Amino acid sequence: MGAPLTQYDRDLGKRIESFSKRERYSQSKMAEFMGVPIERYKRFIYGEAKIPAEAIAKLIESVPVEPDHILFGREGGVMKLTEYLLGCSDKERAEFHMEMARAYRRREENSGIDYKVDNKTIIETDTKTKRR
Repeated sequence: MGAPLTQYDRDLGKRIESFSKRERYSQSKMAEFMGVPIERYKRFIYGEAKIPAEAIAKLIESVPVEPDHILFGREGGVMKLTEYLLGCSDKERAEFHMEMARAYRRREENSGIDYKVDNKTIIETDTKTKRR
């Protein structure tokens, strides 16, 4: 069994529910986006179950939402993430980081934009035209 639910877990479920209502996605569609049965999705949004990193990654990959908004809300994101990760086991932390890295990579590949760091500057290149 994983770590107990934290306030971050409950807030994450609320942000996902808020996003689904704002974008008019049904609970069954959101469950489909996250790759989970609807009953499990309901447990996430009602703050009854921890949302696995893989389900968050699938959601971020499937819908047009800023990952930072879903993961952290509008403010205080770093502290909330820190609180969440401190409540995880080493295995859960590693899984979270790997799933988020995969989601960002898939999103980047699908966008046609490549981001690279060059001398501490982020360079955005359109991979289709190779223009900066």
